[in-house]
Amino acid sequence: MRMMARFTIPTESGNELIKSGKLNDSFEKLMADLKPEAAYFFPDVNGLRSGLVFFDLGSSSDIVKVVESFALGLGAQCRLQPVMTAEDIQQGFGALQGVIERFGS
Repeated sequence: MRMMARFTIPTESGNELIKSGKLNDSFEKLMADLKPEAAYFFPDVNGLRSGLVFFDLGSSSDIVKVVESFALGLGAQCRLQPVMTAEDIQQGFGALQGVIERFGS
């Protein structure tokens, strides 16, 4: 399942990771593990280091590994969200007639 991880790194722990040189190493490991389709980095509305990473989640049991990788590797808060491409949503629309027939009035 395609997922979006949104993460935020608190300022103090982010500063320590940068000073120690561990931030880049942790990002490299995380990207190697997730093999993301895309990754974007930005300051959030509060100026905190943040990002969005789009990747394929092989199994729901992998949620633990993903979230803990952000927490332990980056000291980050992480939220996961399933997402679809335009092709995915078009395919989903194809199944709507059956839903309408079953549940529509």
